[in-house]
Amino acid sequence: MSTDFSVSPIQYAPTTVVLGVAATGGGNPEAHSPLKVRDVLHGFTVGSAKTTGKDDTGKLDVGYKADMVVYDQDLYSISPVKFSKDCPKLLSTWVGGRKTFEAPEVSMPKQ
Repeated sequence: MSTDFSVSPIQYAPTTVVLGVAATGGGNPEAHSPLKVRDVLHGFTVGSAKTTGKDDTGKLDVGYKADMVVYDQDLYSISPVKFSKDCPKLLSTWVGGRKTFEAPEVSMPKQ
């Protein structure tokens, strides 16, 4: 969500940590207005796709290129204060339609 994110401390690298920080106002909602989980996810997905200048990214649909992650929980059902590097648990990562990571204890059907 930021071009400067790579200079942030490594503990802030997991997407779910960023989500928790943004959705709680960084633990200081008086100084930093919390964002809705929906808005943070929109920034990660549709918002990021818009920065590419391409028109075949940004949503899961036929004919669109998609990178995605699969978690063990619905991100909209988690309390913002519970987001961490381990919550929700990452099950798999897909890049260009191919699975590039799968959690060791997960067995998902081959695509």
